Amino acid sequence: MRKYEGTIELKLYGLLIVGIGVIGYVAAQLPQVLVFKSSLTAIHGTLYSGDILANTKIDRKGHRYKEWELVFFLRESEKEFRVPSNLGDHDKILKGLNRSTSLIVWVKTSALSERSPKVYQIERDGKYMLLEFIEVRDKERPMLGFLLVLGLSMILFFVWMKYPEKLKRIFSD
Repeated sequence: MRKYEGTIELKLYGLLIVGIGVIGYVAAQLPQVLVFKSSLTAIHGTLYSGDILANTKIDRKGHRYKEWELVFFLRESEKEFRVPSNLGDHDKILKGLNRSTSLIVWVKTSALSERSPKVYQIERDGKYMLLEFIEVRDKERPMLGFLLVLGLSMILFFVWMKYPEKLKRIFSD
């Protein structure tokens, strides 16, 4: 048993390092994923042009696939607004954009200086929502939550394996 003790301890420290790395990654991604309505800024304007573009992508196995993306511009802004393929019905949004007399596009305040900021909400004529804030926001959260639980589990497993007697004393009192 003593022969493998050092190897097991090295693996435990490796697990601790990976757990800390996963927690660090989650902490770095939190400002991008945790977006609140109060951190958004409205850009008012009228539609200049809009179209649905197809980008051909290649996955890890070499298979080609098309990814659709809605791109539009406002007359009052020099920014290019993009709605990724996994959000909303692009045809419905584009029809709504073309029918509008005025648009309100909600983007993150910190992304106002970017040429192509991420769109969180599109409102048409002050009444109709073409893209909901909830729909955009909730697409990214589950994976980050999973990684947070995974990282914490790795760290707790390290502590449990490294100091079992101390944990027994803590929880038995």
